Amino acid sequence: MNLLKRGLERYSRTEEGALYGIKGCPMHEEPLHLIPESLRPKFKEKYGIHIEGNLCPCCQLMVEEKYKGKIEEVRMERIIISEKKRMGIGTFSPSDPKSQDIAELTGSVDLTTIMDGVRLRIRSPGLSL
Repeated sequence: MNLLKRGLERYSRTEEGALYGIKGCPMHEEPLHLIPESLRPKFKEKYGIHIEGNLCPCCQLMVEEKYKGKIEEVRMERIIISEKKRMGIGTFSPSDPKSQDIAELTGSVDLTTIMDGVRLRIRSPGLSL
């Protein structure tokens, strides 16, 4: 795993492995998310790149307030992957080395309560939860 991390860090420093994000966004948002939904089919046709996803709420607010909706003025920055700086790579150590419980990463959800809500909706289609 460490070799993979070091390789990604080195690769992101090369021209071929260059990564970019929206400057000032804590999530290092994908700049292509700035392209409006209505223009994405033409973009795909011209460049062969399919864009999925939308701007995070932080970037939406920044584009509206700081750039007054002018997406062409939004600044980008180069992202260098670094485990040490927590950029693109994180480290997780389980509290119990013998336990690899996924709930420590994702949180725990009681799936039975979700299923109860689904059953309720199926039995009462007109009921809005």
